Amino acid sequence: MRYPTIVVAAYNRPKSLARILSSVGNADYAGYPSVNLIVSLDGGGGHEVAGIADTFEWKHGEKRIIGHPGNLGLRKHILSCGDLTCTYGSVIILEDDCFVSRNFYDFAVKALDYYGNDERLAGISLYSHRFNENAGMPFMHLNDGNGVFFMQVPTSLGQVWTRQHWKGFREYYDQSVVVSEEDDLPENVKGWPESSWKKYFYKYITEKDLYFVYPYESFITNFGDVGTHCTGQTQVVQVPIEAGRMEKQYKFVPFDESNQKYDGYFEMLPECLRSYGVRIDPSC
Repeated sequence: MRYPTIVVAAYNRPKSLARILSSVGNADYAGYPSVNLIVSLDGGGGHEVAGIADTFEWKHGEKRIIGHPGNLGLRKHILSCGDLTCTYGSVIILEDDCFVSRNFYDFAVKALDYYGNDERLAGISLYSHRFNENAGMPFMHLNDGNGVFFMQVPTSLGQVWTRQHWKGFREYYDQSVVVSEEDDLPENVKGWPESSWKKYFYKYITEKDLYFVYPYESFITNFGDVGTHCTGQTQVVQVPIEAGRMEKQYKFVPFDESNQKYDGYFEMLPECLRSYGVRIDPSC
């Protein structure tokens, strides 16, 4: 579990795939003698994408290409990537339109060391939101001097899952769970298409009262490239990324001691607000 396998999920965006592989290849893996890389190609993406994956030179460990014979679609493809935790123990999932900072892997390893066994957590994010996708407005979490905060919002922009994280979700998902209008989820989430895996994970962590760990500084950004689920390029998911600090130290805080916890609507929890002296209705 300590040294996660990097999994790049791609379909039919050759330029995007070349860009993410370049950033992954240029990252800093000092101190990690062998890092596995898997490029998972959904079927039907074309020969150019397969050629980029095949010719990419990976100098930091074993490279494996998984070529799915048929077109799975986004949901089944990401589910298959998550299932790789059964083999590798922990994985970092990167969709092809992402771009990582040089220290993304080091942060992932150290966050796993710190939080990997906390049963109240459902994953670790490498991405830090600057946009509230539910309200369509900017989002800025408070800076309490720590390097992380917690949200009941799953990320699809660079997530770290352990075998235990994934097992909990997979067992829930395999019960033929359905997202309906009656669910206590943001309206836009309930309206996401059936091809979305993320809305099922959203329901899972909401019902189970679980959280993702988020970094204060983002270790990944996303270009919002045009693709199957994005008909026009968008800039709202582009964020500043961590600049490659030399000391590689991250200020983690235990979940119970953090006053930076947010619900699935990007809203700070009442007990956290009270810790900052905010007077609110005691029934909340």
